[in-house]
Amino acid sequence: MSPILDAGALSSWGRITWRGETPSGTSLQLQTRSGNASEPTAAWSEWSPPYKKPEGEAILSPGGRYLQFRALFRKASGRLGPALRLVEAYYLQANAAPVVKKLEALPPNEVFIKPPETEEVILGSPHPSAGDKMGRTDILISLAKKTSRKGFRTLLWEAEDGNGDSLTYSLSVRRAGESGWKLLERDWKEAVFALDTVSLPDGVYDFKVVASDKPSNPAGRELQGEKTSLPLTIDNTPPLFRDVTVSRDGTKLKVGFQAEDALSPLLEIKVLVRPLEWLTVFPVDGICDSMQEAFSFVLDLPAGSDDLLTVVALDAHGNSGVLRQSFPR
Repeated sequence: MSPILDAGALSSWGRITWRGETPSGTSLQLQTRSGNASEPTAAWSEWSPPYKKPEGEAILSPGGRYLQFRALFRKASGRLGPALRLVEAYYLQANAAPVVKKLEALPPNEVFIKPPETEEVILGSPHPSAGDKMGRTDILISLAKKTSRKGFRTLLWEAEDGNGDSLTYSLSVRRAGESGWKLLERDWKEAVFALDTVSLPDGVYDFKVVASDKPSNPAGRELQGEKTSLPLTIDNTPPLFRDVTVSRDGTKLKVGFQAEDALSPLLEIKVLVRPLEWLTVFPVDGICDSMQEAFSFVLDLPAGSDDLLTVVALDAHGNSGVLRQSFPR
């Protein structure tokens, strides 16, 4: 009797073949039984009728995950008995749908640069350099250099298939409040995608990855699994300045303004009056963490200073708004 044979998943059985020796006056037959428990139980099938053709017969046991066979040796008394050398049982796993286990996004503007290119190629970009060849995504990411590219949003995901099938991916996007999905890419082979968001209006979006085992299955038998991201903000518009006041009193320059951004919190505000260095200023409430912040501060001007105030506002998506305001010497 054989050990329990594990097909790895619910399977349909094909043919069983064997090789051995059956001297004159002897016979060798096989039987099978099957089940879905790792050890034979009452739920397993009964032993099948004997298989008599070593060149192969269809396995009669019902489909399942586990299979076992036993050999029936017969010989006349005193004669040399038969010998079993090799048994092969063919099966086809029931197709299991892929599973997208995780879908996440890098912070705005972060991308991976593929190694070991002589020119910088963004990993996951739909438009790589001509002649570019891809390897396994997980290996490439572990070797890749992370850098910044304005306007890009990088999506990463993990997917698995119970049958070990090759997978391709489709990526879609949907703006918050809309019902229909718009296809970004189909038959994508990497588990990373770098989107140049300049093609999307500012707003909040959902992204969806659909994994398909189509490359490993006949048409009509492929299955899919999908996952949708948490809402992601796309913001390529710089902050604005309102209610700007600049007045000079001797060596003192009094400045006031409101900085605001439609979608992202403000991160930092810097001001410059040459020959001074850039100076970080803080809002009235003390913390720069909102989409609207009020500023009021006084600069000490050295002798011979310029008559131009420059203010730069940076938001959480890396957008910079610039204000230039002249004032009397």
